[in-house]
Amino acid sequence: MTREPMNSAPAGGGEPRGCDVADLAVFHGFLLTLFDDAQRWVTESAEAPPRHVARMTRHLDHVVAILHDHHHGEDLVLWDRLSGRAPGCVLHVDAMRRQHESIAARAEALSADVERWRETASEPERQRVVASLEALVSELREHLGQEENVIAPVAAVELTQSEWDELAEHGRRAVPRERLLLQLGLMLDALSPDDAAHLLASLPVPVRMMWAAFGVRVYRRQRARLERRSPSEAA
Repeated sequence: MTREPMNSAPAGGGEPRGCDVADLAVFHGFLLTLFDDAQRWVTESAEAPPRHVARMTRHLDHVVAILHDHHHGEDLVLWDRLSGRAPGCVLHVDAMRRQHESIAARAEALSADVERWRETASEPERQRVVASLEALVSELREHLGQEENVIAPVAAVELTQSEWDELAEHGRRAVPRERLLLQLGLMLDALSPDDAAHLLASLPVPVRMMWAAFGVRVYRRQRARLERRSPSEAA
């Protein structure tokens, strides 16, 4: 059985090209909120006890993993297809690839600083994490804006909806089960009320029931710990 090359057009009679790419900007907003919150929480963690440092560094590991998984999904789903179908986009795609590599290096440096903070719980190492976060967020913000301006419009024309949906599916599969409720809560908090309602409505019924029954409470408790608040303040 042969598979259609990633950069070829759909076979005759297949799914037409053209897709809704609005969810890219929504997810980018979530990513930036994640990193902005993390930067604020680390900044507010001066002289934090080792237990909180361990909690905060686990969260930073998770945030970096979300970024890595999102970029890995784009590397798999977008670049070859767009280059093959829209030759005028090749230079933009090459720029995106380079930016991904640069951001990956920034994220690797951040992870190294996070590991040293985890091991020492020292104030100098916390300050290095803050500086690494600032550098990464600055570069990430510029990259995401360019991607929305120059890549999303081409993808909206050249990719099918099924192809575009592969990106979201890749991200869903990458979330560890033990982090599902925290990530869902963080995403709902980062979205506008309309987008949050749309996300909840799109979830399977068992997930929505689980979220309503106990997921909200679990998430609020986890977030309160990251913010160094008491669980009662998060109610």
